[in-house]
Amino acid sequence: MKRLLITLIALTLCVAVCYFWHTTMLKEKHQEEEGKEAKMAPYDYFEMARNYPDFTLDEKAFKKAVQECYADMRKQSKTDPFSGTWIQEGPTNIGGRIVSLAVHPTNNNILFAGSVYGGIFKSTDGGNNWRPVFDSTAYLSIGCITIDKINPNIMYAGTGDPSTAFTAFTGNGIYKSTNGGETWTYLGLAQTGVVAKIAVHPTNNQILFAATMGFLMRRDNNKGLYKSIDGGATWSSVLYIDNETGAMDVVIHPANPQIMYATTMRRIRTHKESLVYGNTTGLYQSIDGGNTWGELTNGLPPKPWCKVNVELHPTQANTLFASVVNQELQLGGIYRSTTAGNSWQELNTVDIDTNALGGFGWYFGEVRINPFNTNHILLQGVDLWESTNGGNNWDYGAPRWYQYIVHADKHYLHFLSASSYLLATDGGVYKTTNAGVTWNKLSNFPITQFYHVKFNPWSPGIYYGGAQDQGTSKGNASTMNTWARVLGGDGFRPEFSNTDANIMWASTQNGRIYYSTENGINFSPATNGVDDDDRKNWDSPYLLSKHNRNAFLGTQYVYMADDYTFPFFQKISQDLTDGNIFGAAFHTISALKEHEVTSQNVYAGTSDGNVWRSSNQGVAWENITSTLPDRYVTNFATSFHNENLIYVTHSGYRSDENIPHIHCSKNNGTTWENISGNLPSFAINDVHAFSKNDSILAVATDGGVYITTDAGTSWSRMGNNMPVFPVFDLDYDSVNYKIIAGTFARSIMSYDVSSLFKKDPEPIGLIENTILAQLKVYPVPATISINIDLPEQFRYERMSVVNVSGQRMYATNEVNRTHHIETADWGNGVYFILVYVEGLKIPVVKKIMK
Repeated sequence: MKRLLITLIALTLCVAVCYFWHTTMLKEKHQEEEGKEAKMAPYDYFEMARNYPDFTLDEKAFKKAVQECYADMRKQSKTDPFSGTWIQEGPTNIGGRIVSLAVHPTNNNILFAGSVYGGIFKSTDGGNNWRPVFDSTAYLSIGCITIDKINPNIMYAGTGDPSTAFTAFTGNGIYKSTNGGETWTYLGLAQTGVVAKIAVHPTNNQILFAATMGFLMRRDNNKGLYKSIDGGATWSSVLYIDNETGAMDVVIHPANPQIMYATTMRRIRTHKESLVYGNTTGLYQSIDGGNTWGELTNGLPPKPWCKVNVELHPTQANTLFASVVNQELQLGGIYRSTTAGNSWQELNTVDIDTNALGGFGWYFGEVRINPFNTNHILLQGVDLWESTNGGNNWDYGAPRWYQYIVHADKHYLHFLSASSYLLATDGGVYKTTNAGVTWNKLSNFPITQFYHVKFNPWSPGIYYGGAQDQGTSKGNASTMNTWARVLGGDGFRPEFSNTDANIMWASTQNGRIYYSTENGINFSPATNGVDDDDRKNWDSPYLLSKHNRNAFLGTQYVYMADDYTFPFFQKISQDLTDGNIFGAAFHTISALKEHEVTSQNVYAGTSDGNVWRSSNQGVAWENITSTLPDRYVTNFATSFHNENLIYVTHSGYRSDENIPHIHCSKNNGTTWENISGNLPSFAINDVHAFSKNDSILAVATDGGVYITTDAGTSWSRMGNNMPVFPVFDLDYDSVNYKIIAGTFARSIMSYDVSSLFKKDPEPIGLIENTILAQLKVYPVPATISINIDLPEQFRYERMSVVNVSGQRMYATNEVNRTHHIETADWGNGVYFILVYVEGLKIPVVKKIMK
């Protein structure tokens, strides 16, 4: 019996170990596969929202919208009604993706950083403080920054994202500065899409080379390496492979400028195909100053390759290094040549993790040599790897990414001295002064890419936002460099209850939604009841009702939970999309809205162009797409006074048709009216309606924020200092009269609109006495509920009810003429109604009994 018991225990342990191993391996495999897709997903989402149903970006239409918006920005005068200044609320400490760095050749305190969509930032104090210097241009996606070492006042910037994830952030060619980056002049190469590298001849600075990747979504002949002999005024193609292959890198030998090296990369990326490796990806050499080129292969690994980069030894003329990314999108080896590239030997990389590039090696993978210590070699991947003995052994060169000391995904290294260097990552710029032992994040520039922003009604002036690769954080201008993180992952929608200060929701990518009953201190999953196999949007919509405790979320179905304190969801709709025709990502619910006036009216929009209405809180759904465009539905807004007045916005570009991106319905969606007026033809990502006036609307577009005060007849660009970049979301701080913009380039910004909504205050005694005399509360004392009737002649900011300890029992920012409040759960005693009136600094207080 004892032996049997031991055997059973052993078998149980064996099964447990096997199960643990199996589930752990599955989890790691899932994480690895998810990591590969995660780098694609933001760009897929960005492009799909703008392309559907065409599947490729209409560049002509997009450029037309850019120019329209740029013209609006340039012609705005100080007398325009909305020519005020946007205020940077932050964060500056959270960071965002930096893809290029440049340092003045004789002054290490002068630094430049290029962001994926936020332009170029300059620092003159070694990175302690930064300011934007590229905002006067129309394209703020930066691929490279190059300083002319002969004359450091001359600089070049190549536009377009060189990470080749997609064409979400293409550029329009090359810009030049002759005053140290303060102002810029356009040079050309608009047709090349992405300029990944610019090299200046070391003895003749009129000779330039530009490595370009072209537009990744199309096959054309505008890819490859270009040369200029007149300082960038004109360009000619000198290395062209084919219509799928661009140039990624170019370097000129400093001692013999006739010798040059360039790398090519095959890359096509659309929703229907992703070509990320091939036999045309290669390493080339020129010995006649770039006029002719020959491929280097002797000793390098067999093709196909995904990517290759080349690095010259700083002192040994014939020595160079190359790193190869293979067709598995992992490190295919690091190679050294001592024969100017004629032959190669592979370095020992057995110490480097086989998953060092995470399965998306097209994103990074470059090898770098420390010019002050040539035995010090580094490899940029998810983590930073280094060898201090010339490549014989390798170890981590910075803390692992999951320690959150140095952000994951390394894009650019610049050495200041043997032990001091800068590192550009997906989370900003870091600096070490002791060869990687410790690192300091260089903050103070706002480059976080926000999907959503939210005003917290319980903490006026505190703003929450969910950002790409940076989770959910909170803060404002007063804490610009110390915003606090709330939730990790890719951050999306924060939401708050309007009756309970402790209830907060937040979400991450692909419909992972969480709720907190501790004001965001701890979170629990909020998707109980939702089918894991449902199709989920990268930015999955959900909402908390302002009328009750209902919560709604969308997959291809609408789900509802009747208690957002402890939610459990039930499906309340049929599939509202066209079905899974083109792939799961194309057919999801992309927008949800509950009407501000009544909880009965709920609206849903889909990524494949459908708009639906329920008039009975989700029991039945009716398609009201009607004459709306067959485009990605981005958002809804409704009137705060009229239950039949709604707005819907769309994305999409088509050069042969003028797609209106905002419509209004005055009969609850039965018919639609185009109210795009004089808006530029940019995609609209959000629309915000205001409780005080149905004629005032604000929209967030791919090129900034616009506002109308006449219900869409005419629109004005908001602010004199917001460049042309995407704004994904808007909210309104009704306490401080600010429109809050969640930008996908420059963190969160705010604009003062108090002139629209704030009237001159009357004497406090008169207002207070009038309200107290006319305010009605019944029944008194309260039992299971109370009704509050407010005077109609005043404008109200918010209202709350607190107990004698100051605990909020009820609160709302949308103050109506009459309020019905359930009080059954309140204890007997004294309570205070606090009415915040426009123009008064303190609330009007009314005592009641229960």
